[in-house]
Amino acid sequence: MANITPTSAENISQRINIDVAHYINEHPKPNVDELLLVAAAPAAHADYSKISLKEMRRIMIAMKIFVKHRSRYKNYSKKATIEGLRNEWIPELEDEEKAYLLEDIKVIGKDAIGDDWTITPDKTWFEKFAPLNTLDRTQYGTQVYKKPAAAKKVKIKVETVKPDTNLEEKLAPYIKWYKGIFDNYIYDHEHYKWVAIDTFQKRIPDLSEFDKDTLETTLAEALSKSANLLSAPHYYAQSTLLKASKNKIASDDVKSALLMLYNEELPLAERADKFISQFKEIVDAHRGPEKTDETFGPKDTSQQDMHAVSVYLSFMYPDKHFFYKESMWSRFQDTVGLGYPLLNAYEHKLVGFEGLCRHIRSILMADKELIEMHDKIYDGSDSENHPKDYSNYNLLTQDFIYAVAVHLEILGDNVE
Repeated sequence: MANITPTSAENISQRINIDVAHYINEHPKPNVDELLLVAAAPAAHADYSKISLKEMRRIMIAMKIFVKHRSRYKNYSKKATIEGLRNEWIPELEDEEKAYLLEDIKVIGKDAIGDDWTITPDKTWFEKFAPLNTLDRTQYGTQVYKKPAAAKKVKIKVETVKPDTNLEEKLAPYIKWYKGIFDNYIYDHEHYKWVAIDTFQKRIPDLSEFDKDTLETTLAEALSKSANLLSAPHYYAQSTLLKASKNKIASDDVKSALLMLYNEELPLAERADKFISQFKEIVDAHRGPEKTDETFGPKDTSQQDMHAVSVYLSFMYPDKHFFYKESMWSRFQDTVGLGYPLLNAYEHKLVGFEGLCRHIRSILMADKELIEMHDKIYDGSDSENHPKDYSNYNLLTQDFIYAVAVHLEILGDNVE
């Protein structure tokens, strides 16, 4: 039988499960990144024009997004596809995204990935797929992988970056699409972020609330509505922060680190990097031979990354900062076709990201209809349904970026 391009979600899913089962069989302690590449390769060559979005597994949606503007992948051999994904896709993924993608594969299954990234496959599905030895009939190309021309390795300051040429024109169809789903879909899926900030602001109105003796209780209450912003599979930034704050010895160091982070007189890049390094030191200093209520275990990490830093900053100063996620921005930039340098071209990714967000914010604020829709909901009359928008449209900006990067593909909408 001739090789074919998969046009059925069921066929792609079967191929992924067979390949994943064989890889785990050959690698009893599988490398998570390599396992993702095994799963993603056949999905990268599927014909998604003939597959309903509702039928797709998570890895298929991820590949649909990734190859959308990378037509060269359709000509790559299987080996070249894996090499390309290793260089261009894997580095964009945060740990929680890796877990999210893998746990949707039947052979692996939900909650199969341990805190130390050991994988215990689903016994029933593994025993079903491991013995299969059917040929991979996916239509791969023949070309070898060629690395895209590298961006100039020149450090630039975000202040030197001007708004993308025709930014307003490029964003216009996406703003129209966003307004069309704002009152129902967007509100239902993303409204919690306004509630989260409202909750934080009412519990911690200023820095005087950071008392080391009550720090854990104060933070727990203030972050109680943060949902998945600080917690996800294999991402425990919030619980790690609270645990360190609970430790009477460590709480003074946590307070000091937070006050440093919230000192707006210091350069953003300096305090963001320093907070991450300080928290690593806090965890290392309070590590025990085993995990207890107040000590960290041998394999625990600080969990504090640039995303967590951006959330803490946005909760405290929502009108000055934005929720950062590199993969989100990369997808947004790629989808809209913006002519900006990649974030790694900036002296500091978070600083660069915030500058770019302000470009987007200026266009959104000029759309009176969108602002009226937003203001109607976030008028401060009801903490749960109509919380106050403390962010002065910064959160609207981040929400718009996230919607284009994620919800556009989930809904399967076409933007003209």
